Amino acid sequence: SNPEMRTECLVEFDDLDPEEKWLLFTKAPEIYFQAREGGLFQGLENVGLITRGFTSGANDFFFIPKGTRPEIESRFLKPVIKTPREVTGITVNEEMLANEVFLCQPSKRILKNEFPGAHAYVKEGEEKIVEIKRGKDKGTELVGYNSLSTTKSRPQWYTLPKLKRADILLRQFYNDKFDFPLNPLGLPCDHTFYYIHLPAEAEGIWTEYSESDHQMKILRLGAYLNSSISWMFVEVLGRKNMGEGVLTCYGPEMRPFPTLDPNRLEGIEDLFKPLTERPVESVFKELGLDPELPISGQTPNPKPDRKVLDDFVFDIVGLDEEQRTQVYLSLCEMVQNRLSKAKNIL
Repeated sequence: SNPEMRTECLVEFDDLDPEEKWLLFTKAPEIYFQAREGGLFQGLENVGLITRGFTSGANDFFFIPKGTRPEIESRFLKPVIKTPREVTGITVNEEMLANEVFLCQPSKRILKNEFPGAHAYVKEGEEKIVEIKRGKDKGTELVGYNSLSTTKSRPQWYTLPKLKRADILLRQFYNDKFDFPLNPLGLPCDHTFYYIHLPAEAEGIWTEYSESDHQMKILRLGAYLNSSISWMFVEVLGRKNMGEGVLTCYGPEMRPFPTLDPNRLEGIEDLFKPLTERPVESVFKELGLDPELPISGQTPNPKPDRKVLDDFVFDIVGLDEEQRTQVYLSLCEMVQNRLSKAKNIL
């Protein structure tokens, strides 16, 4: 591969740890550099904003198990994506979620006059004995959630800041399964998730920009992120310092993540639909390789719906048959090595 291209990659990932950066480029498989040679990829931050979900400051008050507070007016409760474990497929739906978040803007005066349920809940929160859970005052008891340093800095302690809509979720931890869940209902999420927000503004002054165009862009980006070449980039660029073979990807580190422009991906959304309707399995099952055997001698046999999606992306990137096989083998070999190292440590 072209040595100049390698230098360019190093510059591009300049904001990774210096120690990690060199390690990355000595450990990355050859196919990683070949895939990037065409210069088609741009940083994920050029496509969308990477941000984080709610830091509530008082989870016991703001996050409510579904259906347990029927007295609160339903307009103030919204299903919330609370833990990565809940999200079991590529498309987030309300049935997966166990909690609601209390989202309440009106002043106490308005609540008292018009919304007695929410008013009573806020009052109850101000009278509850609360134990500080972390920091130097851990274990100290206070009266009221409104007395916590995490909530009292807000103009109204019980009003969470407005977040940008979460379009595609970014998991922080990966084992042998990779996915980037889509959130078509725009449900709010907790800070256990970073997420991508795609701005819905028109690209140019004269463009008619509709909600369906916006959804299309989300679907295309989601399709690319859930393709195997994107998984290979996650495996190469993630941190392997968690123990137990877990790969870590923090939101800010995802800003330079190599991404294809959704405008180049016309038609991919139709190929992606079948994958959004089933849970993602382990990378070995998705690509038809046996993790118990050496990967290099095997022939990948990807699931049919995945192969169709991958081929679309491979065509754009310009990879030949042999290179496509290399993406599959390199990805699975890296995952296998990461997991077997963890087993050897234990």
